[in-house]
Amino acid sequence: MSKDRTDEAGDGFGIMRIGAAVMVIFAHSFPLARGAEDPTWQRGTVIISFGSAAVSIFFVISGYLVLSSWMRDPNPLRFAVRRVARIWPGLLVMLLVTTWIVGSAVTTLPLARYLTDPGTSRYFAGSALLLPVWDLPGVFRTNPGPGVNGSVWSLPIEVAAYVGLALLGPLLVVRGRRRLVLAAVMAAAIVLAVAVTRYVLPHAMVVGLAYLLHQNFLVFFIAGGVLYFARERVPMRWPLFGLAMVGLLVSLLAGVMIAVFVFLSYGVIYLSTRRGLVLRRITALGDPSYGIYIYAYPIQQVFAHLRLAPNEWVLFAEATVVSVVVGYLSWHLVEKRALEFARRRLRRPAASAATRPTPLAAA
Repeated sequence: MSKDRTDEAGDGFGIMRIGAAVMVIFAHSFPLARGAEDPTWQRGTVIISFGSAAVSIFFVISGYLVLSSWMRDPNPLRFAVRRVARIWPGLLVMLLVTTWIVGSAVTTLPLARYLTDPGTSRYFAGSALLLPVWDLPGVFRTNPGPGVNGSVWSLPIEVAAYVGLALLGPLLVVRGRRRLVLAAVMAAAIVLAVAVTRYVLPHAMVVGLAYLLHQNFLVFFIAGGVLYFARERVPMRWPLFGLAMVGLLVSLLAGVMIAVFVFLSYGVIYLSTRRGLVLRRITALGDPSYGIYIYAYPIQQVFAHLRLAPNEWVLFAEATVVSVVVGYLSWHLVEKRALEFARRRLRRPAASAATRPTPLAAA
């Protein structure tokens, strides 16, 4: 079985994901240091902040790489195993640390009461199931910013994208030019279907879908997937990248979100597909991006709780250093091992089938 690029994307992909994770830290530094808003650009149909831009980058890369993984092995069960191995082991360890270690250390409640409070177990179980449970009893309640981990809200959207791909992915296993046409038709159909559901579904379901489509992140996932399909027809060259960046700037100034989807997605994939010795040396150390993303918010909250961050810039600097270290630890101690375990388990059935004697050979 070929190596899953979605699990260990190196060079430009790895650097872009690390950069996006650091952007998220920067975005959260404003509300967590002094209760201010993440700086946001709003004009026309465009509403984008540092945080939403960073998450959009993640979704473009995810759409490109996850679709690449699916096309190499379009088996829903094996696809699900890979995705679970990528998301949940790191998430569960983070929840164990934040709920039972960090929470126990900083809660304003007596320790015995905190450990037995139903809200403590509810937070751990709910967050593990990707439900919107944000608070632990007596934890970070006096901090300028809310919640224990304000980053994990995007994980249900990522999982929704995986589920959609697993359901619709079999339609993509076709040859020739039909791939690009089918990808464009499916992307348009998905966007149209979501747009009309508000008229046919109950209000509660519409609210749930609106949450999943918050800031159009699924559209960025689709854009990344379309660029993967079109990789042989859309050249990744620096003159086109320059034009895309100019187009992105004009789109932001004009407030045209559809153009932002196109130009931002192209720019992200262009930078992600760069290769070089320096990039290779950095990514050879591992992929800390997911660990940075899921640990940075509680790390920032700890600094704010201890009053070690007088302003957002100090909080950003100190949280970035600690989060990068923790991100690498999460990768090497948890995430990488979970992915390797999943890979070994997925190889075994294929190996058994390849070595099993046929009836004729046995005879």
